[in-house]
Amino acid sequence: MSLTGDNGDILRQMNDNLISIRKLLELQAKGEIEKELGEIASTPERRKMWILCTGELSTEQISKKSKTSDRTVQYFVKDGIRAGLLGLKKRGYPKRLIDLIPASWKEVDELERAEQEQQIPPQLPAASQPTLMEGGTK
Repeated sequence: MSLTGDNGDILRQMNDNLISIRKLLELQAKGEIEKELGEIASTPERRKMWILCTGELSTEQISKKSKTSDRTVQYFVKDGIRAGLLGLKKRGYPKRLIDLIPASWKEVDELERAEQEQQIPPQLPAASQPTLMEGGTK
């Protein structure tokens, strides 16, 4: 089915309306959602797992980034699915069904710092850095 003409416009408008309604409901239920989330993401490790559940990382990748075991992540995902907060768009790739990360969670900064440290190669100590001698040779 092609999304051209009036049908496509109607479907896009319906999708936009559904997104707006969902956002409104999430705002209204934010306190309850945070309470439920606090029950499953009750430790710093579990909060990191929640943050990393984007649907783009496997449970193995989440375990490495959150510095936990694969089994711990699997238990967390199972708890999140049971609570209706996580889903699996494809097997082994958990995704938050409600895109909420409380601003008070310091784990967001920790994960960002760890990611930056992995991307930036460590600097050599000043004494071991090569220097140019007179005449342009080392």
